[in-house]
Amino acid sequence: MEPHHFVFICQGGELEAKSVLFAASFRCRANGYHHLTAAIPGPAELWPQPEPQTLQTLESLGVRLSHVQNSVGRDYPYGNKMECLSIPTDCSATVYIDSDILMMRDFGDDVLPERPLCAVPASLSHAKEHEWASFYAAYGLDMPEWRQLTLISQEPTPPYFNGGLLVVRNVPAFGETWAESCRTLREIPGIPNKIRNRFLDQFGVTIAAARLNLEISMLPMQWNFPSWSLELGDQPTPIFFHYQTAERLLQEDRIVTSVKEVCEQYPRVQAVFGRFPAYAQLLGSAEHP
Repeated sequence: MEPHHFVFICQGGELEAKSVLFAASFRCRANGYHHLTAAIPGPAELWPQPEPQTLQTLESLGVRLSHVQNSVGRDYPYGNKMECLSIPTDCSATVYIDSDILMMRDFGDDVLPERPLCAVPASLSHAKEHEWASFYAAYGLDMPEWRQLTLISQEPTPPYFNGGLLVVRNVPAFGETWAESCRTLREIPGIPNKIRNRFLDQFGVTIAAARLNLEISMLPMQWNFPSWSLELGDQPTPIFFHYQTAERLLQEDRIVTSVKEVCEQYPRVQAVFGRFPAYAQLLGSAEHP
């Protein structure tokens, strides 16, 4: 796979443990020519800053540090994602990826399609038809007639994708269009709180793509495995395991072993884990998978 630019958020608190685990698991399993950037949200009085130890650990993993601003709203932390796609890079494709993701295997024969925009479908539907219609109408757009099925619940919906991994290729305007779409959607009268405060970024992806006349290409769930809906069980090992909480890293032996391998190869990760009880618990479990 050609070099890609992977960007993730690192801010003070448990995201420090998550970000170093992601970066270390990536370096443990992916070819070294991919670029990694940790985006640090500001200003500091609004978004807590990571400790120097965390930043030094990331730099030791070959991670570039870059500062970003939230242009959606001071009360919407998911808005820190959008500027990640505007960080300069020599790569033709930038991948925004959530920090709470463990890379479990190398890419192997799997490659990201050379399409302008790619993502994994959302697991569940979070909006009704009339709500979708209001989102499109905010920009004078017609809703597409076709419907896709959500990944887990198999509900028909207009194009709707998980915001934890988004691949953008040669579309420099996408990050700002995404942010501006979210700002507009937040102001629609009567928008449900679960959309306005939690899932807005996912709806913003769809509307931004429609505004730019882009089709979103569907990726299989191996690129963004939804641990909130599925257990690994005997399924093939995914590339990216989206765990959300440290407790989910303890649920299955295969995941514990994967974390153990990362900690053994990159001991500096353990020092960061030690500052956060939920992640310190992983260290003991990694010793006894």
